[in-house]
Amino acid sequence: MSTPTLEELAAVVETLRSELDEAKKQLRGLEKVISIYEEDGVRYAEVECTGLVVRPAEDQRFIAVHLGTSEKRPFLHMINCTRDETHVGVFIGYDGSDDVDLRLQGADYKPRVQLTVQNDHGVAAVFAPGHKPGAVMKAQPGGGSMGVTQPDGKARAVLIHKQGDPSSEEGSFGATELLFAQPSGRTLMALRVDEGGSMIAAGTPERRDCAVITARAGATAMLIRSPEQGHGTTAAMVATEELAQLFTYRGEDPASGGQAALSSHAALGPSLTLDRPDGTRGIDLQVTANAASIELLDQAGVKVASLGYFDDLRNASFSLTSAGKTEGIRALATPMLNAFSVFQPGNKDSQVCLLAKQESVSVGLVRDSHTLVHLGHAEHGGVVTALGQVESAGTASINGGTAAGSVVLGSADGTTLAALGGSDHGGQLTLNNDLGFPRARLGTFDESSVLLLNHTGQDGVSAAAGPFGGLITVHDTEGRVRCTLPEDGTGEEEE
Repeated sequence: MSTPTLEELAAVVETLRSELDEAKKQLRGLEKVISIYEEDGVRYAEVECTGLVVRPAEDQRFIAVHLGTSEKRPFLHMINCTRDETHVGVFIGYDGSDDVDLRLQGADYKPRVQLTVQNDHGVAAVFAPGHKPGAVMKAQPGGGSMGVTQPDGKARAVLIHKQGDPSSEEGSFGATELLFAQPSGRTLMALRVDEGGSMIAAGTPERRDCAVITARAGATAMLIRSPEQGHGTTAAMVATEELAQLFTYRGEDPASGGQAALSSHAALGPSLTLDRPDGTRGIDLQVTANAASIELLDQAGVKVASLGYFDDLRNASFSLTSAGKTEGIRALATPMLNAFSVFQPGNKDSQVCLLAKQESVSVGLVRDSHTLVHLGHAEHGGVVTALGQVESAGTASINGGTAAGSVVLGSADGTTLAALGGSDHGGQLTLNNDLGFPRARLGTFDESSVLLLNHTGQDGVSAAAGPFGGLITVHDTEGRVRCTLPEDGTGEEEE
């Protein structure tokens, strides 16, 4: 049964007032009938009438007690009458129905307190002077209600309880609600408790659901909206046994854009996502038991920047992607090696890569998947290697040394074709054949120098310059000296 509205209550009170006026007219027209008799030595006095009026002895203009009937229903009306003080009355009777009615009335003969029975359920109402409603309490099947009103009869607060019926088709459960309204009668705050949990809702005249908190079996949620209907911002929180989430977004629909979501999952870990005003994802942050990552995405949902760490592999990575959806920069750090790569825009097969291992550090320049330049180090110094663009290309390397560096030219199969080196005493140049065997050598030692030419390993021509001058030696195919210049082969000057 629903709670009667204040308008309905006012109609009932108006009816009571009309009936009270009619009862006054009847009281003035009643006659007293008194019977006195004696029976078995006992004297009796009886009053038999349709109404009884008692007036105060001090001023019989007033009525103190009125007992009578109306429409075959009894009533009792008592008034505390004094000449200079407020008249207060009590009315007990049937207010035009089969339900008994008790009223405590003020000097204006209008109720201040009214108790009645409707459909075998009690109803209580209190009024201010001028018959202005103040509060009403009513019992209902399976529950009850109580309301507090303002002078014009509009409810300002209502407490309702109704017992549910789980066996019904709807499977309803009992609930207790407390409602608060503004002067216009619009409900702005509501509290509800039932067998499944509780809820609190608060709002403004423009929007009644600005803030809502619910606690149900297995989940608790809170929703906060800006007062503007249809736009503004919204924040929502949800907590369950496995998951807790916080959302903020524009408008009333998360799909409207600008959403920020913070989540914490018992098994998966926490996460944070930030969306652009157009609804596309901008930032995605994830943390699990063994990893953590941050991703930046463009409007098409393509990852343009990422930072991650993986506990199982104990490595961290960082990458930047250009607007053309090709890799731009990539970095990797592990216990065994660290790597940093810069890619050519629009060409993922061309890059500069820096690689640092526990035993070495190197830099590579790659174009179209072919390494063109490699910078590294060996036992005695740094190494710079240049390769050709073709698939089978030659190489050129520059090597640092403790005394002097070296330059080595090689073929695609790794065969050394030429080498330029040095020592503490001078430089050396070696030219090899296609198999890597030396065929020409040029070297210096302090102030002297030598040139050696051979064929299939056999000495052919040698030339030297030393303290005693120059010496050239020519060999035959067997390696024997064929001639020398000067002929004595000493290279010494004649006296």
